[in-house]
Amino acid sequence: MTYTADLIKSAIKEARNDNLPIEIQVKNGDRYRAVRFDYHDGLRYPSLERVANTPARLDQIFAAKP
Repeated sequence: MTYTADLIKSAIKEARNDNLPIEIQVKNGDRYRAVRFDYHDGLRYPSLERVANTPARLDQIFAAKP
């Protein structure tokens, strides 16, 4: 199967309920190899939080340029 976002999300959800690692096949040129991820924490959606008393660097990065 070819990678899709739904396919990897499904594999991550399934891994939460068992002890088997997530396994994918990686293609490099005409060669394939199996890669295993021992991850069982389910889907995660990190977010950024502002640290008090520090410069707002992202505001500077995303500010409109003159």
